Amino acid sequence: MSEQYYLYKFEDNAAAYTYCNVAHGLTYGGEAYAPTSISHTPPTFSSDPSQSRITVRLRDDLSVALAYISHPPPFSTTLRIWEVLAVSGQAVTEVAAHWKGQIVRLAWKDSFRAVELTCRTKQDVQFSRETFTESLNPLCRFHIGDGRCPVNIEDFKETVTVSAKSDDVSEPTVTVVGLAQVDSYYAGGMLRTPDNDWRTVEKCVAGVLTLSRAFPSTTLQLGDTVDVFAGDDLTQETCSVKFSAATDSGAAWGGWKLTPNRDYQKDGIR
Repeated sequence: MSEQYYLYKFEDNAAAYTYCNVAHGLTYGGEAYAPTSISHTPPTFSSDPSQSRITVRLRDDLSVALAYISHPPPFSTTLRIWEVLAVSGQAVTEVAAHWKGQIVRLAWKDSFRAVELTCRTKQDVQFSRETFTESLNPLCRFHIGDGRCPVNIEDFKETVTVSAKSDDVSEPTVTVVGLAQVDSYYAGGMLRTPDNDWRTVEKCVAGVLTLSRAFPSTTLQLGDTVDVFAGDDLTQETCSVKFSAATDSGAAWGGWKLTPNRDYQKDGIR
């Protein structure tokens, strides 16, 4: 290909929005990717997580941005980008994982005919929380265990048994038996091994946990008992619903609910 093509998949708590920067629609993994004017700034992969931030520019179909038209919604919107490597007809047959993270800020452009989405990886968001780098944003600036959040994570754990684990180092998975909650409950949570080694749970599907990185073979074995903790996506909804018993129904949430998406000093009030 003389031009590089990408697939973009946005997901929030209610829907998925799939696009491609091709002149015609494509299908991948049983999903249709609509052709639209979409592009992104190239991420830089380094030891500094802030270098991996990207800005996505989107026109034509602004469905993914409508929830942000007045102020950020009380849920997160994730983004995955794949590089298209091979196509048969209109079906994508081979891709390479390019980027994944979430929307953190949105700016309307061209009199609301286009948007620019500032996106950060989960590692970048987590790093900012751990170093107390704070800004006005619709996500909580506290994190569980930092002394400002009242949630005791030990009250939101389940003890389960490891039944399988993968050898994939890019997206390692561990299968466990005994989870009692719905899959979304554990996304963004943690898994702790008997020797107190921790990993972030990026997602959970029917007991299969996708982890932030693999465990050494000496740390985790089949049949081991591990602790799985509830996930926190920093939204007001999670604080007030999932952790309501510990946060006074969300009163302890540390975000700014009505954070504006436009720079009024720069653009003026319209």
